[in-house]
Amino acid sequence: MQALAEALKTNKTLQCLKLGSCELGDDALTLLADGLRQNTGLQILDLSCSHFTTDTTQGMQALAEALKTNKTLQYLDLHACEFGDDAITLLADGLRQNAELEILGVGLQVTK
Repeated sequence: MQALAEALKTNKTLQCLKLGSCELGDDALTLLADGLRQNTGLQILDLSCSHFTTDTTQGMQALAEALKTNKTLQYLDLHACEFGDDAITLLADGLRQNAELEILGVGLQVTK
């Protein structure tokens, strides 16, 4: 995930990244969010059906921070993911400051 996150920081042409059904842990989500924070091209991020392997509070905090600054992401798919209420609260905080995201998929949300 480190290499992908680093590539996201400089890539300006990738528009869609699908990582659905991956077993992403907190560290992977944090790295991905770090790349997203600096990315200027990605429009669609699919993390659907991700059964996060660890507590995602740190990763969701990083994703929320990335959403506050990212200006290109229009669609974030988190449907059928597993994370707790704290992570959802963090995500909501990031969304409050994001004016670009148009679609957020969270159907069949499973909370821990």
